[in-house]
Amino acid sequence: MTVSFPGSYSCGTSRRGFCAECGSRLFGGSSNMPGLVAVMAGSMDDPGWIEPGMSIFTERAQPWSHMDPALPKFPGRPEPPGG
Repeated sequence: MTVSFPGSYSCGTSRRGFCAECGSRLFGGSSNMPGLVAVMAGSMDDPGWIEPGMSIFTERAQPWSHMDPALPKFPGRPEPPGG
């Protein structure tokens, strides 16, 4: 396994982290929600331990997308805590 410091890209309030060697997206976030970092499950060696905490952008979900009914759902981006 090769470990390298990720590259990054920022545009407006969004930021993205990616592998500096292969360009794979690793994580993302927004300055509007500084306490939240979205980690791409596909970037993990074993994503089986990850449990989702919410469903976001549900208004764009495909008809075949089956969401966990127990999770909170947001049609778009959720409001920042306290916002």
